[in-house]
Amino acid sequence: IATSSTNIPASSFNGCTKLVNIAPASGTAGTGVTIKPTTVGVGAFQGCAAITDINLDLATVIKADAFNGCTSLVGRYEADKNRTVLRVNAINIIEPGSFAGCNHIRFISFKNATKLGIGCFTGSGMPLPGTGVAGEGFQEIEFLSIFTVVGPTALGSNLFGGANTNLLKTKLFIDQNQAGKADNVFTIKGDSGDACITTFAGIQRNPVL
Repeated sequence: IATSSTNIPASSFNGCTKLVNIAPASGTAGTGVTIKPTTVGVGAFQGCAAITDINLDLATVIKADAFNGCTSLVGRYEADKNRTVLRVNAINIIEPGSFAGCNHIRFISFKNATKLGIGCFTGSGMPLPGTGVAGEGFQEIEFLSIFTVVGPTALGSNLFGGANTNLLKTKLFIDQNQAGKADNVFTIKGDSGDACITTFAGIQRNPVL
């Protein structure tokens, strides 16, 4: 990938099951530089089961199914926190299926996400042993901005594939002014007006990831 390119076009690496990471072309002036895409196209990394991390610090657009089926995607290890976090920093809109099937994510943080599309995390968050519930493997989910749901169904369907979901092993961190919190229960309406009720292990107003 040329270091001057900040756009990863649709289906660029679709189905590349052995792809581990992306880097500038060998021998170029950018060798050793981290690729930080601003746009990730539709299905760009879909089915890349071996990729573990990609720097999304500058990404303003992540299209539908961009990382769908990236079963090894976990993010970067942060020594000061002793955890591996997937940080999605610059994005405003997370399109449908963007991270669907990413079942090894444990900690995920959204800095500027304000709109979530249908099926963003369907099948993500590996089920914990004995639960069989997709999403139970998430330990912490953090939103630093107030967000809404874009689509005909409510939050649970959009994120985890169920209308009303109990994520009893997961902590949710939300903006101080995000509506819908009542104790450990979070309720939000989709575009259709259907309400979704999700129960978490805990909900806090002060993000810590």
